[in-house]
Amino acid sequence: MRGGDLAARYAGDEFVAYLVGTDESAARTVANRIRHNVFATTQALGHDMRRLTVSVGVAVYPDDGADTETLLGKADKSMYEDKAMRRLDDEMSMDTAPGG
Repeated sequence: MRGGDLAARYAGDEFVAYLVGTDESAARTVANRIRHNVFATTQALGHDMRRLTVSVGVAVYPDDGADTETLLGKADKSMYEDKAMRRLDDEMSMDTAPGG
């Protein structure tokens, strides 16, 4: 993120990043960078090391909405679509894994 951008905890385990003057393509690039950086992190769980994952939604003003509520709703919907797609990707990769 750059100076002037804002990241804040929104609710529970949800965060919002406000990227000033960013178009959809650049916002998706930031979202992909966040996904990659989180996935590169491992967390100890008992004796196992686990990779962390994150689902990210993108909404762009004014294309996706003109007010905060609409933009947050669009970003939330986009995040759940991302989560569903990643879950499907995980299931498909398990089906094609040796022994899967």
